[in-house]
Amino acid sequence: MAAGLAIGALLAVTATAFTAARDGTASVARRAAIASDCADLYFSLADLDAEAARLVLLGNGADPVSGALDHTGDQLAALTAYNQRTSQVDADLLRLVGQTGDYGEGTSVAALTAGVTKYHQTADAAIALDEAAPSALPDTMGASSGQPADAAIGYYARATTLMQSSLLPEARALRDETSNALSGAASRAHLAAIVGAGAAGAVGLAAVMTTSRLHRRLRLLFRRTVNPGVFVAVLLTLGLTLSGLWALVAAAEDASSAGARFADFLAVTRTRAASYDVDGAVTRHLLMPDTTKEQLTKALSVVAAELAGLGPAGGQATSRWKPIAQEPRGDIPAIIGGSDLSAVLARDTGTARGEEAFDFYYYDSALVTLSDGRLAAFDSAMAAARSDESGWSWLPWLLAGVALVALGLGVRPRLAEYR
Repeated sequence: MAAGLAIGALLAVTATAFTAARDGTASVARRAAIASDCADLYFSLADLDAEAARLVLLGNGADPVSGALDHTGDQLAALTAYNQRTSQVDADLLRLVGQTGDYGEGTSVAALTAGVTKYHQTADAAIALDEAAPSALPDTMGASSGQPADAAIGYYARATTLMQSSLLPEARALRDETSNALSGAASRAHLAAIVGAGAAGAVGLAAVMTTSRLHRRLRLLFRRTVNPGVFVAVLLTLGLTLSGLWALVAAAEDASSAGARFADFLAVTRTRAASYDVDGAVTRHLLMPDTTKEQLTKALSVVAAELAGLGPAGGQATSRWKPIAQEPRGDIPAIIGGSDLSAVLARDTGTARGEEAFDFYYYDSALVTLSDGRLAAFDSAMAAARSDESGWSWLPWLLAGVALVALGLGVRPRLAEYR
């Protein structure tokens, strides 16, 4: 009777432990999806504002000196990027609305959605005013590149103020909040698996000792070398204990590893977002030089700190950042300090080698490669955790059930023989 109760207790504890472990892993996966979308939302908003500034700056694509349409290609690239970021922001917000329904971030997402709508109305108005402005060139419409209409600058100033003072801080807070929630979910999953492993190990040890004592008593009482049924029950109980203990410990390690790997991935996304902040700040400085110098200086310092935080793994990105920001010959110093408007526009918006857009893409590709590698490491850790838990929804019931049947078969004939 005691051996059967011990096996039943082991079954209950093991099943409960794996249920908690699976719930913990699922929570990490859900939280990772939310944190990823929040990080992507911040990144997309930062670049959306940069592309809006670039569209206002480029006007109708005509060179301000020669009148040639030298910047129409850059204007089309900026418009394409602006539309892509708009779609990306909308998709992120739509996913977050569905994902955060059961969490406390839903209110923040709703506020961001309303704010983004207002931003689009204002930014689109700025772009439209620039396109419709009277042109100094014959047979063309719109302001020349580098000479945006005053009304367009005014509307864009309102839009970027909304973005920089409200939307981006809210998105940053949401990003950090969900990142912390992910870290907490990984810690809880690790703890649940460790506690489950400890409980299963303790109860399993008790069950093995109880069934072993029963086997010894029956062997001595009935003068048999071995009782096959009870001996099989001992082996199955031992197997369930050891295999469950191993799987739970492995699941705990993988949950902790998944949390750490995703934190590493988020560090790269923060660096990318900060870099796009700088890219936008440079263009905004060309539009509104009197009010954006401090913003640019702050954005540059944030990127430097984020790159340093990546450690040796970010070495390639750091080396590629230098041609963009390093004094005195980097792209940004040349753009900010340039006096030739045509040359400045070409350096800021051009996509040829040696121009800021090209160098920035080359730098960003290093971050994307690092980001993809760290995301793959997270996916690998999550796959390992799921593999550790695979089959444990039914395996404890099978092993414990067979052990109880074997125990009954081993005890019943001996009791009948005793009577």
